[in-house]
Amino acid sequence: MKKLIGFLLIAFGLFVLLVTSFSVFSSRSTANQGNEFKKDMSDFESMELSSVNVDWEIERYDGKEIVVALNNANKVNIYSQLRGKTLKIELKDERFKWMVFQFSGRGTAKVLIPYEYDLPLTIRNVSGNIRIDQDLSADRLFLKTVSGNIEALTLTANNIEVVTTSGNVEVQGMVAENNKIETVSGQIEAKQVTGELDAESVSGDINLQFSEEQSQTKVKTISGDIQLMIPNANASFNLTTLSGDIVTGSNFTGILGNGLNPFNIQTVSGDIHIVEQ
Repeated sequence: MKKLIGFLLIAFGLFVLLVTSFSVFSSRSTANQGNEFKKDMSDFESMELSSVNVDWEIERYDGKEIVVALNNANKVNIYSQLRGKTLKIELKDERFKWMVFQFSGRGTAKVLIPYEYDLPLTIRNVSGNIRIDQDLSADRLFLKTVSGNIEALTLTANNIEVVTTSGNVEVQGMVAENNKIETVSGQIEAKQVTGELDAESVSGDINLQFSEEQSQTKVKTISGDIQLMIPNANASFNLTTLSGDIVTGSNFTGILGNGLNPFNIQTVSGDIHIVEQ
């Protein structure tokens, strides 16, 4: 019992530290009054969004400003800071100020991003989801949640990284030179993947559908199944499972097409399914 109590205290301390770390710059930032924030896109060269206990909803529009609008978030303040050429926007739920955790309701923050936006973009969230309702392009794209899901249509960038802890990832398209997806206690579903891919899940299944142009791919799960759907495949496979089955087509030899692109697929306690479309 003492060990359990000690573990819970440590876990609580880590959570407090994580929440606090999301707000380290807020004391030096401008608290925006009201439920809306605007900033002309010409004033910065990259953008970082972070929040606790708020859901992000990202949309595109025909304009020149970044617009953040709060909904059902009366206890949330908008903090902004221009650090160098990076615009930092933090949504802070004031109910967390004295570590009074109230999860009875979550507000939402709708972000309008101009169609012509092509700068680096980072979005971090604790106890909240990230939903991207339209195709999104950026120079570099980093999405991360702790206790929250990530849902998106097509993401396009030079580099894309999507990370969750206790949350699922569902992306309808990923187009990048380098794609990376990591989850701990969460499922991964990504379609129309183009470019190199590194996907890893701890306690979660991985379902991937590739575009007609594949590149080097690495997929790994610990306690989870892997399913790959590959059209017009041009790949060589290295498949490993310690406790599970490998299911392929009857004519599968480990090489599809010319075998140009290496696929390294590994699962510990899970099945591997390869489907050639």
